Amino acid sequence: MHSTIDTRMLNIAQEAALHGIGTMSLGESLTAALVLNRCDWLSERGYSIAEALERIGPQWAARLREVERYFYDGVAQTGLRFTFEILPHPADTGSFTLRLLEGGQEVGGGQFSTHGKAAQFMDEQSAYDEALATGRSWLIARQAAVFPELSR
Repeated sequence: MHSTIDTRMLNIAQEAALHGIGTMSLGESLTAALVLNRCDWLSERGYSIAEALERIGPQWAARLREVERYFYDGVAQTGLRFTFEILPHPADTGSFTLRLLEGGQEVGGGQFSTHGKAAQFMDEQSAYDEALATGRSWLIARQAAVFPELSR
């Protein structure tokens, strides 16, 4: 990382990857959209790529590629070390097991079910979506722990 601009932009991208752009300022949301290659977010804000580049200014625009590279390098390195899987229970429709993996070894997880004593969800899609969200949140937390410069 070369500057405080890079660090700020990286923090914005990390926050957006975790929570989306809903509560971000216009400049932050445009920066996140450009770093994360999210044209849908630019459209939501009513900006084209050229307009977004103009809005964030030449200093930030000049650093976009470096910040994007650094962000995705960190994500890739974390992905090689940390992952998760969601396994359906074939004999138990509507139930899923989340396995959190570090270096191929299970380090945690949970059960997500629509029925039984552990029934937490109204339907199978809700159970799966929650397992997926939990796994993604864990990955982002692990990324922040391994690469502290990616977190606020």
